[in-house]
Amino acid sequence: MAGVHIEFELEFNSGDTEAVATQAGTAERVAVDDPPPEKCLNPYHVGPNFETNRFDLSTDGHLMVAQIVTMVDEAPCVRDERGTTCAGTDAAFAVEGHTDERDSYLPGGNEMLSQHRAEAVAVLLRSLGAAQHSIKGFAALYPAPAPIPDHRTDAERWHDDRRVTLRLWCPPGG
Repeated sequence: MAGVHIEFELEFNSGDTEAVATQAGTAERVAVDDPPPEKCLNPYHVGPNFETNRFDLSTDGHLMVAQIVTMVDEAPCVRDERGTTCAGTDAAFAVEGHTDERDSYLPGGNEMLSQHRAEAVAVLLRSLGAAQHSIKGFAALYPAPAPIPDHRTDAERWHDDRRVTLRLWCPPGG
């Protein structure tokens, strides 16, 4: 079973950060300081990676998504990208599927593959009781953020691009 790579950065209003990363399915949290309850959680670029031309979630991917849902549910406050805030239990996930730049041999190509990846994660989110705002496949339109300088091989870049990202969305007036 391939390891799961998670990029998950939590930024709080004060600028404190917390990072969560996994290797071979084991989650590790590194916290600067626990934020006071009035500070809001703001997650970015969350999601499992997939094998080439696959959209089924690994056991590690299931575990990672469940950990993210629990973390958000336990957050007293979440701030989405629009600046809207709500309780973690009121937040919904925008699920975004991605592929690497190579063409998929599957019917519908990369567009359909990215949509299937987003839908696979959305099914799991529903089973965990998490609300969804939207589900969209982006194919290879938005590559994964690259480190600077970027010394990754093509295989490493392609692995990072085969992912689903989860972005939090708060209802207006949340």
